[in-house]
Amino acid sequence: HEEAWKLGNILHCDVSANNIMIDITTGRGFLNDWDQCKFRDELCQGTIRSRRSGTWMYMSAVLLQYPRKPHELSDDLESFVHILTVMALRFYFHTLSSWTFEEVKNGSLYWKTPEHSTRLENFINGVYNEESMDHGYAVGGSHKMARLCLGDPGVKWQNSDSPLISLLTKLYNLFSRRYLALDHNRYEREWGTTTLGIVEYESNPLPRGVENPSSALSAITHEDLTCLFPPEGGSWPSPILKTVDQFQGLST
Repeated sequence: HEEAWKLGNILHCDVSANNIMIDITTGRGFLNDWDQCKFRDELCQGTIRSRRSGTWMYMSAVLLQYPRKPHELSDDLESFVHILTVMALRFYFHTLSSWTFEEVKNGSLYWKTPEHSTRLENFINGVYNEESMDHGYAVGGSHKMARLCLGDPGVKWQNSDSPLISLLTKLYNLFSRRYLALDHNRYEREWGTTTLGIVEYESNPLPRGVENPSSALSAITHEDLTCLFPPEGGSWPSPILKTVDQFQGLST
């Protein structure tokens, strides 16, 4: 993704879990499905469609809240945060998990099928699948934006000190600072629908209408994300227990 952007001036514009392929023998990743990509000089054009193309669940909150906003690098980078969050919700223990395991006599473990996980289903649909129509535009992302502003994915993880969860914490802190500095008045005026309300956050530390360019959401770069990864070296961390697919049977 970074090479395509820096060397080819191309932005993917549909970063999603299904578009990330991983070679299980080498661990190397491959970003697939570039049919919706745009060249850098095409990004200034806002959308004229009633519903954005791409994978709704992983779109940035600002793209969903402001349906005429042009796609930017920061939108793609935020999509990686949502992918990590959704995969962690799907395969790691957290406060909305209902899958448990039981130990049998020979010492092996097996998964106990839970009751239908209504809490997890409601959370996923509320944060990631929220969608309604406003003056002919499909909008959503209000809960997703609230979670980013709070710097909190909305659940507590069982292994909060694991590398994955530590990385997620840092990513949410990064995007929280940028979202709290957004000038929602300007975004609504330029890219909202005619009746879409301006999202208010009491914790916003900046006056309305003031946005520091260096801390703007649109200023986020690949380096801002990669510097959050732990440095190489040291002992390899112990693996944390993964669950079976916790999305099984959910309407998400």
